[in-house]
Amino acid sequence: MCLKRVVLCRFYKKLAIGVLGECYLSDPDKVTLLVVRQMSNYDTMTPLQLAVQADNQDFVAHAVCQNVLTAIWYGRLVQDDTYLNLKVVILPGFIFYIELVLICCYNLTEF
Repeated sequence: MCLKRVVLCRFYKKLAIGVLGECYLSDPDKVTLLVVRQMSNYDTMTPLQLAVQADNQDFVAHAVCQNVLTAIWYGRLVQDDTYLNLKVVILPGFIFYIELVLICCYNLTEF
């Protein structure tokens, strides 16, 4: 059972990075907003914060996240009220991946 979770974690990790890459190619601005959007389901954390907390280095190393981190570092990331009201569609696979990683991380440390 535990091995199955690890395999699923790896699968959804690759899937999320692939989805992030495809979205970045189609619209880099929306993906940037997606990565820094606070999600009420996760205690207002952003996907980038969740990836850092889950130690997902491949996700954080993606160009989108690196651009966001550079903007934060240099103080250029400004969230306007219009962006907060923007409805961004988060793909179910992306959310499921984050949930699965958190579940796997917490359950694997218990064993």
